[in-house]
Order: sequence, then C-alpha cells, then structure tokens
Amino acid sequence: MLSLFPAASFEREGYLFVGYLLAYVTVWIVYFSSKMNGKDNELFYKTRTLRRLLGETSIQWTTTSENQHALDDLEESHRIKASSTMQLMAILVAVSMLEMSAAANIIMDFKGPVDPIRKMLVILAGLSGLFTFICFTISVDALDVLFNRFRYPGDRHKIIMHYYQSTINPKYWGNIALLTGIVFLGAYFSYFIGSFAIGAIFFVGYFHWFPLLESETKTDIFTKIVLLIFMVYPLGRFLFIESAA
Repeated sequence: MLSLFPAASFEREGYLFVGYLLAYVTVWIVYFSSKMNGKDNELFYKTRTLRRLLGETSIQWTTTSENQHALDDLEESHRIKASSTMQLMAILVAVSMLEMSAAANIIMDFKGPVDPIRKMLVILAGLSGLFTFICFTISVDALDVLFNRFRYPGDRHKIIMHYYQSTINPKYWGNIALLTGIVFLGAYFSYFIGSFAIGAIFFVGYFHWFPLLESETKTDIFTKIVLLIFMVYPLGRFLFIESAA
C-alpha cells in the first residue's frame, strides 16, 4: 500500500510542500551562515541565532588565550553537560532507529507500481535516520573521552576542549537530520502532512534558534501569528480536501 490516504496529483499539494521545503532549507542556510567567520571576524548574515549567540558569548565555544584561565573551572561543567547529553543522545539514537525501521517497513510493503516521488521521500527519510544515528553515535564516543584522566594538565585542557567542541556540529546535524526524516515520512503519507511538520518545527523552534532576548513586542506577536498560520494552513487544506473527497 503506497499511502494511507487517497493518492493526489502532485499539482494539488506537492508544490505547497516544495515551497515549505525551500523555506526550511533557507532557514538552516541562514542559521549556519550566521556564525562568525574566523578569518575576518565578520558574519555572512548579521542575524541573531543561537549558534552566533553562543559563539560570541560562551567560553565553552572558544579556546582563545583570554579564556585559558577559566579552563580548570570549565572541565567539571564539561563533564556534567557531557553526561546529560549522552543520556539524551541515547534516546535520540533510539528514535533514529525507529525512523529507519519505519522507512524500511514501508519500502518492503511496496507492491506494484510505486510513485517515484513518494518512494524517494521514504528513502530520504531512511537515510536521514541513518545519518542521525551516525552523528549521535560518534558524538557519544567523543564525549566519553572527557571522562578519562590525563597525566599532564596541559594535555588534559587541550584534549577535553577539543573533544567537547568536536561534538557541536555533529549534534546540530543529527538534530536537523532527525527532524528532516520526520518531515519526509509525513510527506510520504501526504504532502500536506509534510508541510505541516515543517510548519510545526518553525512554530516550536523558531524563537529557540533565533532568540530575541528582549521583552515581548508587537513584532514578536506578529511573528508568532505568522508562524501559527504557516503551521496550520497545510493542515487546514488537508482536512478540507479529505472532507470534500
């Protein structure tokens, strides 16, 4: 069985999903391009993001000489954070395996002619789960290094800082891949559901990834309304079309 819902032409709902997917990709390009450029200390996009905020304010993200005096105090905080992160990643690794299992089960149930676009979505969902599994597994192994004991303080500082920071990007990539796999699985059943998943990710996560850090303003309220409409619109379209079918 290709889909739990009646097959619909790509023109009816597919273009909406493509538009949402382009917005989804654009947001992540802006997010990762907002980090400070190491060569000239400039930003590709002068946008306040969580990544830029931590890069500018957190001494855990930098190894400059002005922060060397704080490394002794940071080591214990690194280990505490690493411990909680490893526990969380164990759960997310299990979720990624469920994602891969769901995609594999769908592919095994394919019989007869299969819509190539929906088949591609399932394959991409499985690959996203696999990529998530790899990112989190390697990150857990890197964080495990922090709990070793080293002979010399100088080596300890460098090694702990290196392996703590080496998990920053894989954790981001793993989280994005896990969310993207959910989007693709939803889009397999219905492009409207895939669009709704993207809208839900924006509605829940936008102010986490793009923090304002000020009291609520009219702009904040307007943004929340736009994000709510962005999330609800495809779901409303889906329910309307299904009820009219």
